[in-house]
Parts: sequence; C-alpha cells; structure tokens
Amino acid sequence: MFTPKEIQALNQSISNKEFETKVYLMPESRSESDDKSVTYSFKIVGIKPMISVGEWYDYVAYDVTILDASDNLKKFLNIVVNFFIKSFGKEDAKQKLKNYLKKDSYILININNEINNTLSYFVGGGYPHSTMNDVYISDELFEEIMNIVIDK
Repeated sequence: MFTPKEIQALNQSISNKEFETKVYLMPESRSESDDKSVTYSFKIVGIKPMISVGEWYDYVAYDVTILDASDNLKKFLNIVVNFFIKSFGKEDAKQKLKNYLKKDSYILININNEINNTLSYFVGGGYPHSTMNDVYISDELFEEIMNIVIDK
C-alpha cells in the first residue's frame, strides 16, 4: 500500500485542496434534482489492517473535515443538531453530529467513494482499501448550522 514517506507526500499534495461532492440523505433519495452537497478536505492518518471477505488487507485510514454544505443540507443538519440538543444537551451537540455523520448516516457514502477514486490514482488505478478514521466539522460550518432558523 503506502509507505510513511508516500503518505507524507500524498498529504502534502492534497493539503490545500477542497473537494465537493453531491450527497444524499438515504439511498432512496438519489436523484438528479437533489441539490445537497458538501465541501470537504481529507488527510491520510495511517494504515490500518482490516479483514475484507476473510482476508487481511492494509487499509488507508483517513480523516475527513466537512468545510461547508449546501443550504438544504444545512437545514437538515440543523434539525438533527436540535434533536441532539433537546435529547442530550448543548455541550455535546457537535460531537453527537460528528458521530451521526460518521456512523449513523448515509450522507458521507459519496465522500468515501470520491476519496477511493482519488486514492486509486495514487495506487496505479487499483482498488485502494480505505476506511474513514474520524470526521471533523469546521467551526464555521457548525456555527452556520446552529444559527439557521427554520420557518414552521
């Protein structure tokens, strides 16, 4: 897979790049008219041995930072955050949103696919086994999500 030196070089080449992709709330919501998208960056944080179909492989582990989102997605995330605040309190809302995006939502599936496509370029077109290590949400985006007022 990648050596530590190759990971460092790859991270340097993508360090100032932002990527944008369409996202979906659930598989059934995939349509050409869907206007939800996110802007993100990512960083490779290491190699993680994992099993796939009974075989051990070295997976590229990466962190994703969500930098921005389309207005419709921000409104949806505002509803999610307000649910977390009412259920768990305001102090954990950002962490709960990160956990939701990483583990419980369909939203980041396209980001995983896009990162795999990017990584495949660096492994000569082969399939890069990869896994999301962690998700971060920019402070600016979280503040925007928190300040949205949805008309009833």
